Order: sequence, then C-alpha cells, then structure tokens
Amino acid sequence: DSIPLIPPSPANDTMVGSMPEIVSAPSVVGEPETAEELDVPNVIKILNFAIPAIGVWLCNPLLSLIDTSAVGLLSGTVQQAALSPAVAITD
Repeated sequence: DSIPLIPPSPANDTMVGSMPEIVSAPSVVGEPETAEELDVPNVIKILNFAIPAIGVWLCNPLLSLIDTSAVGLLSGTVQQAALSPAVAITD
C-alpha cells in the first residue's frame, strides 16, 4: 500500500508527499559570530541612547501631573474624578 504522489503544480515545484531535503544546521543558521566581530558600544553611545529614553519615560507622568493640576485648579471635583480614567485609557 503505497501513497500515490500528486504531480507538481506550476506554482510549486515539489511534489506533495515527497520527503524534504535535509540540510545541515550551519548552512541554515550561519556561522557563529566571534568576539572580534561584535561592535561593543562604549559609554558615550550608551548615554546617547539612555538619556533621551529616560526623558521619554518621564514625560508621561509629568504630563499627567500637569493635566491633573490644571483640571484641579480650573474645574471641580467631578471633572478631576473623570480625568483619572481618561488618562489611564490614553496612556
């Protein structure tokens, strides 16, 4: 009882039911990188990335604090109570 192979279609060159080609792992993955090939960042590169990232991270709570204080000064308690869920949804 053998399984009949379906002839290849124009869109696919392989036959359905045929065995896939077995390849070695290094040919698929590539050779591992060595330490001399890696570009290790120095402290200046890390700080050039980290300082703006920390600034972006701190902007959201700062803007929420400004919104809360402005609504607290210019509106009432009900409006300030409505601001908290709105800030939580938009953040």
